[in-house]
Amino acid sequence: MDPRIALCLEYLAPHIARDAVAITGSVALGRTPHDLDLLIARRDAIAPTVCATFLVSHYHATLVQLVDPRAKIHIDIFLDTTGAIADAQLGPDGWLVLDDDDLLDHKLDLVGRATIESPIDPKHVEDARALARRLLRPQPIVDPLVLRETVYCTDVEVQCTRCERAADFPLAPKTDVFAILGYV
Repeated sequence: MDPRIALCLEYLAPHIARDAVAITGSVALGRTPHDLDLLIARRDAIAPTVCATFLVSHYHATLVQLVDPRAKIHIDIFLDTTGAIADAQLGPDGWLVLDDDDLLDHKLDLVGRATIESPIDPKHVEDARALARRLLRPQPIVDPLVLRETVYCTDVEVQCTRCERAADFPLAPKTDVFAILGYV
């Protein structure tokens, strides 16, 4: 496992219910990670004490985004709305990891919802195709017009319209997030 991810998980562990959390995204796929993606079975699987160690960058109904100031990465924590954690397997590092079928189903859903107005990063199509090959499932057919690389915001004045205010998960100043990640 990437040393930054291992360090991040070590600091995250005291603040989460490990039986209700699964690794997904690039780490689960075995790609070089630029961030850490996790699924949580329920909102209370992550304790507010996490705010003492990590910055809260976004807090939405189905997403909490944390920033690890040591590893200099962001952690996307998604609410598991499909029950995928139930199929997760224990990985070599003692963390639950989403299985390939659930990862592919998620990627296919994401690809299927992509539009010109709401494009997706090409990495999701690459992941879906690699998983489909591995699982001997049909390759997704994707209109190239719905693909656009993700560009992160660098304007610290912009406020996220989806963020909610939560006293137990206070949002960090955007300038602090920018200083660590180079984007907000």
